[in-house]
Amino acid sequence: MVVHVAWKQLPGDKAYRVLEAGPTILVSTRNAAGRADLMTVGFHMVISHEGVLAAVVSPGDFSQRSLAETGECVLGVPGVDLAEQVVDIGNCSGFDVDKFERFGLTPKKGNHVAAPLVEECLRRHLQRRR
Repeated sequence: MVVHVAWKQLPGDKAYRVLEAGPTILVSTRNAAGRADLMTVGFHMVISHEGVLAAVVSPGDFSQRSLAETGECVLGVPGVDLAEQVVDIGNCSGFDVDKFERFGLTPKKGNHVAAPLVEECLRRHLQRRR
């Protein structure tokens, strides 16, 4: 599945600079029942300066289902201090575990979407709504 993400809160050229370097990102979602989840995304690319990002997401994952269900997510750029958690988040399923709780991360209310921001992510968050 290819997910196209448009951001509104940063001008396209600034968001482009944050993501073009290719950092591994954390994508947070919240399903219609209100359950939050995180996934690690290592393969993504900026498509244009207008704010379109393509990311490869495995079909059937908890986060992918939540994203398809609600059309909302938050992209968080983690710092190197979160490297171990980022790897571990990518190696377990949201069907089995609350990743915020397990990895000691803090969900924070977003301004534009129901999906949570990750407090510990470098103060760089891109909120997306379909």
